[in-house]
Amino acid sequence: MGTLLPQAVLCGIVRNASTALSATLAAFQNIFSAMSDYRAVIVTNDNSDDTDAVLDHWGSLSHRHEVIVVDGLATAFPARIDRIAAARNFYLQALARFDPGQFPLVIVADLDGPNATLTGSSLAKALTTAPTDWAGLFANQQRAYYDVFALRHDAWCPRDPWSEVRAATDSASFLGLKIKAVSRRIRSKATRKFIYDRQYSIPADRAAILVQSAFGGLGIYKRHALTGCWYSGREATGERVCEHVVLHRQMASIGARLFISPGLQNLAQEEHLGPTSGRPFPFG
Repeated sequence: MGTLLPQAVLCGIVRNASTALSATLAAFQNIFSAMSDYRAVIVTNDNSDDTDAVLDHWGSLSHRHEVIVVDGLATAFPARIDRIAAARNFYLQALARFDPGQFPLVIVADLDGPNATLTGSSLAKALTTAPTDWAGLFANQQRAYYDVFALRHDAWCPRDPWSEVRAATDSASFLGLKIKAVSRRIRSKATRKFIYDRQYSIPADRAAILVQSAFGGLGIYKRHALTGCWYSGREATGERVCEHVVLHRQMASIGARLFISPGLQNLAQEEHLGPTSGRPFPFG
């Protein structure tokens, strides 16, 4: 295959996902064949399945493959959102070793399934059709864009949707145990309103969608736009927040423009979708 893609660094974190990891790494090896050179950095911790063995083998295949093992992270960060942000910051630290001129792109990918069918041609098309001023491009999914936790868009999802679910549920909880059933019904309705109703089906041929934040399991970044940025799973107040939102807020503060690329499609994580997911995308 001829060179279709700029040289890139693949970054990802993974834990206890050995079967999906193997398929995803195979997909990326095909993508790497469309690059004249690449690097890959994967961070992992505290595995109890075959993930360590899969990564040991993958790391032995090429000097371009780096595995960072940070066992003990689960003890150091009991809250999952804090653990994820900490793991991602390890690959951001590793990026400092790579010259942005040699590796102008960074591909951040979930390694537990959604990118197992990703192709180099889909990445190449996303890059050639992207707005000229893009700094980050994010994946879409065929059934519905699922990742509203990472999403910020003034009309579509301006706030943390799970905080909206919690606020609606908490309003029914102050009377105590006697209204548990009512609280469950309210949480179900709030989840539908603030999560599933926002998981729209976006046509693959639609123009790029400007967002303040998104992810969908896959982000392509211009390397220079990540300089000095980091992940956190907490707002300054201590409230939980998606780690991608914090990173993207920093990027936006220096003028970076971020887009969902509708034609860049990976697999929706079905466990995150609901009965009203997949309605037509309503925004212009």
